[in-house]
Amino acid sequence: MLLNGQIKVIRMKIVYKILLAFSSTSLLLSIFLIKSKNYFFETLFEFSFNDLFLLLYLLIPVISTALVLYSSKYLGKDEFKKGEILEVEYAGNNFLSSYLGYFFVALSIADKDFFTMSVVYLILFIFVFVSKTFYFNPIFMLFGYHFYQVKTTFGLTVFLITRRSFKTTEDIKEFSVHRINNFTFIERWFNGLRPCKNKPSKKKFS
Repeated sequence: MLLNGQIKVIRMKIVYKILLAFSSTSLLLSIFLIKSKNYFFETLFEFSFNDLFLLLYLLIPVISTALVLYSSKYLGKDEFKKGEILEVEYAGNNFLSSYLGYFFVALSIADKDFFTMSVVYLILFIFVFVSKTFYFNPIFMLFGYHFYQVKTTFGLTVFLITRRSFKTTEDIKEFSVHRINNFTFIERWFNGLRPCKNKPSKKKFS
């Protein structure tokens, strides 16, 4: 039973990381489909759409990001306690410049060149997944999330995705998070901004 449980957890983590990678890169697909004026919805529903309906493609990264946030409840739990964080630094701006590269890639591919787009996207998806940069997704900001580099008393620097706003370590109270990997943690939106009442995790950011 224990082995089966561990296999289930591993599978869930893999599925979650795939979803994270897709949500982080899906904006590339949306921009390309809008640029190419691909009227998929017109074919699907068999009536005419104007160009404004192309904006529906922007729902792809939004919906996939919402699924990422919702399904984070299946990840392992940890908690930050008051006094465990030595340094906190806002990290959102560090990644925006590289993320803007997705726009230039999508705009540089010829309209309706789906083969080239598929190859480019597959390479990018694999790179993002393997390099473990999938945790940064600017769509998180639409849901009120912030990105921080946090140094703990255990000597580790971890990446924290949370709805809380921190200026100094004094602003950090006790709250629960979910572990994406050993160096990346996310706080679910359903936790609200109240202190964590969960039992302490046996894993201490190792």
